Amino acid sequence: MKKKIFFTLAFTHLTVILLTILHVLDEKIYHKNEPLEKALVLVCSINYSVWRYGFFSPDVGKSNEIEIKTVDYNGQEKTYSTLRGFSFYCKNQDLAKRFYGYKVYNAGDTSIQDICARSFSTRMFNLQPHIWKVSYTLRSIRYPTMKGFCKKEPVKISELYSTDFVLTGN
Repeated sequence: MKKKIFFTLAFTHLTVILLTILHVLDEKIYHKNEPLEKALVLVCSINYSVWRYGFFSPDVGKSNEIEIKTVDYNGQEKTYSTLRGFSFYCKNQDLAKRFYGYKVYNAGDTSIQDICARSFSTRMFNLQPHIWKVSYTLRSIRYPTMKGFCKKEPVKISELYSTDFVLTGN
């Protein structure tokens, strides 16, 4: 008997999660049946299946990318990007999480963007003495909503900040 109750509760729990993730309940229940909506909000907050989270949310949100291009004296370009695995010398998860928060706040302040670009370019020049140019670009990335994704809407990318640093002389 206990097994039957346990499996029934587990099935109900997973069904509510599935229905909220797939937005089956959005049009039928939410904003039409307030008591049921409040009850489901309570259940979803307890089991962490909040339907307004991540890729499945109505408005996914935005992110950003920092891209650095270096050019050496032979004319070869090398590109580093936070979207393609470059971790800005973050050796552990804690530093990586802090850097992600830094990227988010960096997008809103031009003074910090400039200081960051100068600091990073100086570091690149010191680590790689064979380069003569560093290009630093910060881009905003706006992801489509779940409905937009289903309609094949593109990801919107816009450049927030860009600058080049060039070494003169040798």
